Amino acid sequence: MTQTNYIHVIGLGMDFSDIPPSYRELVEQADVLAGGIRLLQTFEYLQAEQIAVSAPVEKSITRIEEARKLGKQVVVLADGDPLYFGIGQRLLRNLGSDKLRIYPNVTALQTAASRLKLPWSDIHTVSLHGRKDVHPLLAILSEHNLAGVFTDKNNTPATIADVLMHKDRNNFLLHICEDLCTQNERIHSLSPEVVQDSNFSDLNFVIVERLAPPRVEPGLGLEDANYIHENGMITKKEIRVQGLSELNIQKGETIWDLGAGSGAVAIEASWLSGSGRVYAVEKAPERISRIKQNVTNTCRYCVHPVQGEISACLDDLPDPDRIFIGGGAGRDTSILERSIKRIKPGGRIVLHFVLLGSLAKALEYCREKGLEHQVTHLQISRSSELQGDIRFTPLNPVYILQISA
Repeated sequence: MTQTNYIHVIGLGMDFSDIPPSYRELVEQADVLAGGIRLLQTFEYLQAEQIAVSAPVEKSITRIEEARKLGKQVVVLADGDPLYFGIGQRLLRNLGSDKLRIYPNVTALQTAASRLKLPWSDIHTVSLHGRKDVHPLLAILSEHNLAGVFTDKNNTPATIADVLMHKDRNNFLLHICEDLCTQNERIHSLSPEVVQDSNFSDLNFVIVERLAPPRVEPGLGLEDANYIHENGMITKKEIRVQGLSELNIQKGETIWDLGAGSGAVAIEASWLSGSGRVYAVEKAPERISRIKQNVTNTCRYCVHPVQGEISACLDDLPDPDRIFIGGGAGRDTSILERSIKRIKPGGRIVLHFVLLGSLAKALEYCREKGLEHQVTHLQISRSSELQGDIRFTPLNPVYILQISA
C-alpha cells in the first residue's frame, strides 16, 4: 500500500487556524475532505470534494473508503484529537488501522484544564453524545473528584446540573467552558443551582468538580452506625456481606434491591459493581429520604432510589443481572415470580428470610419451577463486655436463598 492510499485523519486541535504546516499541507493537497460541517467550513476555499460526516456515520465512512479505493487522497478532519472521543475511533473499528494515518492534536480537555489550572491527568472524561442519560458521569463522580464532559444538545450543562442537584446539590461545582479558542471564549464556575437556569453556547466543554470526598468511605460490610436507618431496621453488616457474596456481583452489572430499607445493601452493591446501575426500590417516603442521604454520604451516585410498591415499579426498570430481595418477599411469591421473568440469563437472585414459613413458600416455588437454588442458614452472635469477660448476644437467624437464573 502506498502512502497516497492512506486515509489521513488530522486533528485540528481547538484553534483551527493554528495547525502545524505539515498538517495544513496535507489538507490543501487532499482530493477529498471529510468531517463535520463546522470543520469543512474552515477549508471551504479549497477545491476538494467534501463529505459531511453526520449520523448515521457508517454512510459517511463508506463514502470515505470508496474514495480511497479510487486512489484519491482522503483527509478526514477531526476537532481536538482524532482518538480522544473522536472520529478516529470509529474509523479504526470500521476500516482497520492499516488504512489510516492518525495526526494528534490538543483536546478540549487539555485546553479547559489549562484555563482552569487543573492537571488534566487528574480529570476522568466521558462523552454524553447521543446518550439517553448521564449515568457515565455519575459513575466517574462516585469514584473521582474531577470529571470532564463532552455535552450535546440533549445532555446540556443544565441537564447535568439538574441530575447533580438531585444527587448531592451542595457538593458540586460546574466549570462551563464556552467557545474555547475563539473570540467568544468564556469560562464560568457555577453551582448546579445557577447552571440549571442558565443558557450556554452549544460549543461547550464541562468539568464537574466534586468538592468533598465521601463523608462515609464506601466499602463492603460497613458498620451499621454508618448508615441512617430506622430503629435498627437495617440488614446487619454480617448478613449484608453474606448476601452480597451470594449475589457474586461483577463490574458494570445492573442490580435491583427490592425493599431497600436504608439502602445499605444497594450502596455496597454499587461499590462492588463500580459503574453498574443499582435501583433501590422502597415504598415508604421516609425510607427513600434516608436512602438518598446515605447515597449522598457515601457518594455512590450510581444508586437510584425508586419510590413505590415493588409490583408497580419493576416495569420501568432495566432488566437486572442481580436481584436482592430483602423486604416484602414473605407474603407470597409474586415478587419472586416477577424477578425470575426479568432477570438476565446467568443472573442471580438472593432473598433474605427470618420466618421459616416464608422460606418454605419460596422453596416450594423453586422446586415447582425446577430452579437451581441453595439455602444458607446464618446465625450471628456479637460479643459484649461482661464483668471483665465477654459474652455473646445472638442476632435473629437469617435464611439466605440463592437462585441461579
